[in-house]
Amino acid sequence: MANSKKKRRSGVGTAIYVVILTLWILFLAAVCLYILSQIWAYASVYDETQVEPVINSYMDNLRENLWDDSIAETVEAMPHPYQSNEEVRQLVRDILMTDEISCRQKLGAVRSNSITYHLLCGENAFGEVTLVSDTSKNLVENVRLPSALIGALAKMGVSIQPELYPWKVSEESFDFSGLYSSLSVTAPKDYRIMLNGVTLGTEQIVEQDIHFDNLEPYYYRYDNLPTKVTYECDHIMGHLDPVIYDGAGNELTIDPDKDDSQFMTEVTDPDILEKIRLHVDGFSDAYLHLSASTGDPNGPYSELLNYIEPGSEMDNTLKQIFLIGDWSHNSYYQYKGSEVTEVRSISGNFYLVDYYARATVNQPAGPVDLERHLRSIIDDTGDHMITATIDDI
Repeated sequence: MANSKKKRRSGVGTAIYVVILTLWILFLAAVCLYILSQIWAYASVYDETQVEPVINSYMDNLRENLWDDSIAETVEAMPHPYQSNEEVRQLVRDILMTDEISCRQKLGAVRSNSITYHLLCGENAFGEVTLVSDTSKNLVENVRLPSALIGALAKMGVSIQPELYPWKVSEESFDFSGLYSSLSVTAPKDYRIMLNGVTLGTEQIVEQDIHFDNLEPYYYRYDNLPTKVTYECDHIMGHLDPVIYDGAGNELTIDPDKDDSQFMTEVTDPDILEKIRLHVDGFSDAYLHLSASTGDPNGPYSELLNYIEPGSEMDNTLKQIFLIGDWSHNSYYQYKGSEVTEVRSISGNFYLVDYYARATVNQPAGPVDLERHLRSIIDDTGDHMITATIDDI
């Protein structure tokens, strides 16, 4: 009988143990489920606290709705002295619609609660957008995690923040000046430059008195040579080609691969060419005769005075030849003629002339044929032509 009662008590104890254990397990499971649910709630909003989805969404919307009245007004308010409002609107619209739209973080504009991005069209900035933390929405306000768990996760390198805020667009601004281009044109100062129907004036000149490269050796000797100026135009939207007219009103194109002789018209008028030929022939004869140091130097020097300006730099150069010549060195001089190979008009009645001059000189060792390739500036602005410069080529 006693054994029977003992067995019954043992069975009740086991049942109670099982019930308590089950309740404990259920309690632990409930706690675990609660903690997991809180961890899941925390993790589920984490993506909403990242800036990338917000800026990506903004850029997608910008690409779909790129042109509106506010952007049009911004464009029209920009300076565009060489283009109309309609031209600039259409150009900006085409640029934005054609080129890739992107964004890039602005250096020095990243803070804990705000980030500013450059808006880019290709490589050119056309605006900015700023994102800020929306502190009115704590996404984990109702998340409750045990302090012990937060401490344990912290030891594992996982930081649980009591506040997580989403990002939102705070401010956007557009400035299309980054799409501007500039234009620089260098041309003779008597040329007329037009840009989209607008004639450029002195207010666009940024450099003056630029020498022609092919006349550089002559500027220090002669005052009346032409010079160039450089025009610079800013606030151009897109690309504009200048229209260039020379001093005679003829439209032309400047070739960057050619020297400045392209600004000097080749002379084809037969009357001018004949006048230059006769002048060069008389000057060459007297010049070679003086250079050959034969006979009385006063004769060829007197002849040269018919072709030069007395007292000029050219006159001084010839006097040096007169003074240092060895007049007993050569005993015979015979002029063989000249040949004009090229005549270019510098400006007005100034010409750059290339020519050959030939003569025979009898030296102690025997006769010697001379051939000189010469280049001169010839001035026909006065009563008669004068040779202003001379260079051996």
